[in-house]
Amino acid sequence: MRAIAKSFCCLAALACCARLLNAQEAFSKQDAASALVPLFTAGAEGHACYRIPALVTTRKGVLLAVADGRLTNCADIPNPLNLVLKRSRDNGKTWGPLQVIADYGSNTNDSDVYPAYGLTNPVPRVAAGDAALLLDRTTGRVWVLYDNGAFARGQAHNRALKLELRCSDDEGASWSSGIDVEAMNPGLRPEGTDFMASPGNGIQLAEGPHAGRLIFPAYVWAKPFYSTLIYSDDHGRTWHIGGNAGTGGGEIQIAEVEKGHLFATIRNNTFPEKGVRFFNTSADGGQTWGTPYHQTPEQPALPDPKCQASLIAAASLLLLSNAAHPSSRTNLTLHISRDQGRTWPLNHLLYPGASAYSAMTSLSNGEIGILFEADKYQRIVFLRANVLPN
Repeated sequence: MRAIAKSFCCLAALACCARLLNAQEAFSKQDAASALVPLFTAGAEGHACYRIPALVTTRKGVLLAVADGRLTNCADIPNPLNLVLKRSRDNGKTWGPLQVIADYGSNTNDSDVYPAYGLTNPVPRVAAGDAALLLDRTTGRVWVLYDNGAFARGQAHNRALKLELRCSDDEGASWSSGIDVEAMNPGLRPEGTDFMASPGNGIQLAEGPHAGRLIFPAYVWAKPFYSTLIYSDDHGRTWHIGGNAGTGGGEIQIAEVEKGHLFATIRNNTFPEKGVRFFNTSADGGQTWGTPYHQTPEQPALPDPKCQASLIAAASLLLLSNAAHPSSRTNLTLHISRDQGRTWPLNHLLYPGASAYSAMTSLSNGEIGILFEADKYQRIVFLRANVLPN
């Protein structure tokens, strides 16, 4: 009986592998260039440049795509930035008009306070960007976490930053005013120069002792660099800081794997090994983490040029998209793992040209949606892919 059971398991594994290979083969036959949908194009719709994609599917299947709308050029905060949105009701085939969620870049009379920088009197607020999107499946509410940024001469990079939240209860058609999550949750902000949202996706845990927990990835920029998260166990009323997922890490993305455990992929800001992605795991909902690693005996290092990446769990798979080159933001590649991220045996080159930040989501029709920066930040494009096993 044991031999029969073992043979059955082997056959099941082979069948799963075959389905994955067939899915990859089918995806390989797509004409990727013709399948791309330009969503945000430099110079169009009132903004000189668009960067930093975020993507989520609502409970009713509406697709929300968010980006920085950079007013004058492609530079980071304190360059003037609006937070902008487009919506799709047909899995990304067509998109509605551009909406401005936060007009901090174009509102020249705006100001705010930034106590973490000693700025308790209002200073010019100029930016809302670096967003991540999260669906609370329990309530249907969509959250967006982003950096509220000000011009602050004399501070590092001449800027001051704080985390801010907004939420939508109508599939992204309208949004709340900004919620100063740091002011409402004393002790949330850790030590360090800048505490920043990690763009792309947040998640809600489905299993384990922390089921229902909302998690947004975050990171500290300098003194020292490290990756972390914030989490809420009461559907966003209060937020707490998670553990250090990697000193030397930057932008981080997190997915849920078996039994509510977390798997993270981490940008390599100052790790000693260059040109590779880093990973880590947590067994307690992100409050503590293991040791960051870039390779194992079963899995060689994945090339990466010091850039953000996207990570999602879909069906029984983990999907990772990144610029798969050790030194250049190019070759956006989709990696597929069927063993909780221990190995990445399947991959497909999505875009061979210049490509950088990305965000993924599962679509209501069973496909995967991928939103990514292309052509040296000249556009953010959307691509649908059928990569899941039947």
